[in-house]
Amino acid sequence: MSHLNNLKSVMISLAAEHKLPEIYQDDITTDVESLDRFDGLRLVWLLRSCGSVLVPAEVGVNPIYITHWLWSNHGQQVVPFSVDTRTGLIEKIDFEQAEKLIMQMPCNLSS
Repeated sequence: MSHLNNLKSVMISLAAEHKLPEIYQDDITTDVESLDRFDGLRLVWLLRSCGSVLVPAEVGVNPIYITHWLWSNHGQQVVPFSVDTRTGLIEKIDFEQAEKLIMQMPCNLSS
């Protein structure tokens, strides 16, 4: 649980540091509250001009929740992060790393 409390504080600080989101700032509260539900998972977190999104990786979630904001022509600033609730680490990543992380499946049946 201590990892989660630290992550919540860091997420709030990162949002303030990047001055994102500019609108729909309540998304940050939703993301922070969602951390309890996602305990034990790796997540992709996007700070955007118009909100934010926090999506678990490696559980089979449709990657469009992340890839839409990475590659679409929506005109927003997007800053991606990897959030690891197991270690308590948040790392700023690039778009390619965010896409790779969200595309990871829960398991590979062919190997």
